[in-house]
Amino acid sequence: HGYEEQTYFTFCYSPVRDENGRIVAVMDTVIETTGKVNAEQKLRKATASLSQQVAERTADRDRLWLRSDALLLVARFDGGIVAVNPAWTEWLGWSERETVGRTMRSFAHSDDEAMLDAELARLRDGAQKCHGELRLCHQGGGARWVSWTASPADGFIHFVGRDVTEDHARDEALREAEEQLRQGQ
Repeated sequence: HGYEEQTYFTFCYSPVRDENGRIVAVMDTVIETTGKVNAEQKLRKATASLSQQVAERTADRDRLWLRSDALLLVARFDGGIVAVNPAWTEWLGWSERETVGRTMRSFAHSDDEAMLDAELARLRDGAQKCHGELRLCHQGGGARWVSWTASPADGFIHFVGRDVTEDHARDEALREAEEQLRQGQ
């Protein structure tokens, strides 16, 4: 191209023989491969960059999954649990091993099973997001209230929840105090 540049060639040497089979010359076939080599180098760099980006995003996601105080859960559309974060165990006492493979319904308070079933059906039918509150059974007994949001993505339902048990206890205590005040009047 009229300036110094790096170029690449593939050489192929073949013997040229006379009628007696003796080598009398060598034929050198030369093919310029600069475009191919440059394209391969660009592809290697792009692959390395993409691999780095994937590793960084995976590390970010893993940090969020492992360190979040929020209850994070991934389930199939039939409610079968495929993953829970450590907050699940801390909050409800059920280990990942005791949880994965079971249905969400098996952890729901019996009074909330119908609501959970209805919300799962809405998500199966194409709802982009659902919100609600339900009680989940603690491994040691009793139930914990969770305010949750669920959204389908990549063939699964992704749930994010936060513990609102204390909020419910305060509301109940306030109702009881108001009722006692009314009765006292």
